[in-house]
Formats: sequence, C-alpha cells, structure tokens
Amino acid sequence: MERDQNDYVSTIYDELRTPKTDYPKKLIEYLSKRFDLQGNMKLLELGCGRCEFLFEFQNYGFECKGLDRDISSVQNEYNLEVKQCDLANDVFPYNDESFDVVYHKSVLEHMYNPENLMRETIRVLKPGGKLIILTPDWHTQWKNFFEDFTHSRPYDVMALSDLLKIYGFNSLS
Repeated sequence: MERDQNDYVSTIYDELRTPKTDYPKKLIEYLSKRFDLQGNMKLLELGCGRCEFLFEFQNYGFECKGLDRDISSVQNEYNLEVKQCDLANDVFPYNDESFDVVYHKSVLEHMYNPENLMRETIRVLKPGGKLIILTPDWHTQWKNFFEDFTHSRPYDVMALSDLLKIYGFNSLS
C-alpha cells in the first residue's frame, strides 16, 4: 500500500474543507485599529498556516515574516517569506529585538508547553513591542476545539493572562 503524507496545514486548511473568506482582511483591519498598529512596522507571524493573515498584514503595509513547521506554509501561494521552524523547540531564526509586533492566531492551544515559544517571542520582540495572541473560545466552540486532534490545551482569559504575566508582559488588553 502506497501512502502520501500531507502536513497539518494542507490537510486541515484544504480549500474544499476550509474555504478562504474575507475574514483575514477584516481581522487585520480590526487589530490594526484596536492595537494602534502602523503599517510600517516589522511583524512576525508564528504558525502562519496558509499565510492569509500574513498576506493581509503585508497589504496593510507591514514588513512581514512568518514561521511555521509545515512546508506548505513555507511554499505559500503569496510568495511571502516564511521559514520552517518548530515553535515548541527551535530557536527562531531572527536576531534579538527584530520585530515591532509578534502575532499568532490559533497556535498556542497546540502546545503542551509554551515555554520555548514565549521565551523566543520575548527575545525577538523589540522593547515596547506588541504581542497579539488569539486563541479559540473553547467554551463556546468546544466541539470544533476538540475535533482538532492537535489541540492539547484550551486557554481562557485567565490562563492566557497568567501566562503573559509569568513571562513579563504587564500591559494586557
């Protein structure tokens, strides 16, 4: 029996299963206003998947780079700079204090232990930089949350707040 192996992104985010929408553009517009982000900022997206959000950040004027473990993200259709990286274990391939913004959406809940991700985020984030983390609201989306076999830990506001405080983020909003 011959087997083809697909990575997480190309399986879970196959366009037939998960069609593209205008949600990334709307979310980037909202986040830019909500967190007073300027288009000329350097932004790193962790776990950028299909790169739709990274693409919209770039369209908004950000200088964008991405990290993801899956080769399909590196070989993205937008020709964005995405490097392959295991966020849970690898040193991020960027210099200290390289980014004004580090963003990740629906990544943290995939990690049993977020220590490396948090330590590396702090290292590459400029002093006064902004960290934007979005996680699924598993209280209202529990079925979707637990359908993904790679989800290892749900976060709520208190858990995320505690994590950020432990790693030195004092200004939370």
